[in-house]
Amino acid sequence: MARMTAITPRSTPINTVPTPSQRGFPVATDIETAASAVEGVLSQTDIDGIYTESDFLLPGIVPVLERNGYTPTGGEKPLIIVGVGGLPDALQLIRDGWQNATMDFAIDRQAAAAVVLGAYLASGADVASATQAAVELAPLDADGAVLNLGTAGPILEMQPVLVTEENASDDSLWGNNF
Repeated sequence: MARMTAITPRSTPINTVPTPSQRGFPVATDIETAASAVEGVLSQTDIDGIYTESDFLLPGIVPVLERNGYTPTGGEKPLIIVGVGGLPDALQLIRDGWQNATMDFAIDRQAAAAVVLGAYLASGADVASATQAAVELAPLDADGAVLNLGTAGPILEMQPVLVTEENASDDSLWGNNF
């Protein structure tokens, strides 16, 4: 399984990489803005798909799609919808056929790791020992988590899980236990 990594080429200074909004794509950080952006795009053209970097926006988008004649998978006018987060609403949207996929990042185990890390650091442990304890006790090691002690500090790399209709009801997904 590939690890999720964000890469910015060294030859491109980060402040010169155009943002999605600078490239003409609607950008939203709340449900109302996302719904409005989709409504605006649909007033100009039909679309084939939606990607959102956070599943929490999708429950506000689906009613807009329905009003504009779009249907879940298997219907007359389906589209591809992919998000990130593995939120409970996203898992339900996948089961209902509206969302095709999400990436689950084990938010429950990330939070547990942060608590363990903080407790160990507060007790005087060094960063490497505290981070290793977080990997073992969260339990992140079962997820294939890897600890990298880089020059900028510890980085905990976790394996994301692709969630589709085949595994959206899996009890191991944090969104099904929330």
